[in-house]
Amino acid sequence: MSGYREGTEILKSRHVEIEGAARALMGNFSLDADKDQNESAWFQARMLTAAFALYLERDEVTPDAWKSAGYLGNLLALKGKVNRLMASLWYKVAPNGNAEKPIDNALDAINYAAFFARLYEAGDERGKPWD
Repeated sequence: MSGYREGTEILKSRHVEIEGAARALMGNFSLDADKDQNESAWFQARMLTAAFALYLERDEVTPDAWKSAGYLGNLLALKGKVNRLMASLWYKVAPNGNAEKPIDNALDAINYAAFFARLYEAGDERGKPWD
C-alpha cells in the first residue's frame, strides 16, 4: 500500500469486508442486522468497522505512529478533526478550501478517539520517542 486512501474510497472498495465485519460485530452482541429495530445499530457497526478498515490501511503506511503522541497528542488530533468538520460543515468555511472530506475526517476522528482511549487506559500521557 502506498499512501493514504480516502475514507469514502475505503467504504466503497471494501464494502463486502466492512459489512461482513459489521454483521459479525452485531452478532457478537446478539443483534440481527436484518431486523428493522436494529437499523441504527447496523449503521453504527458499519461506521465503526469502516474506521477500523481505514486504520488498518493507514497503519501499514505509518505503523503505530499515533503511539508517540500519547493520549494528550491524540486528544489534540481528535480536536483538530472535529474543528475541521465544524468549520467545513457547520460554519461553511473549509480550512483548506473545498478539499475537506467529511467522511474521511469523521472516520479519522473515530480512530483518534480510540487511540486516545487506548493510551489513556495505558497511562501514556505524552508518548515515547520512536525507536
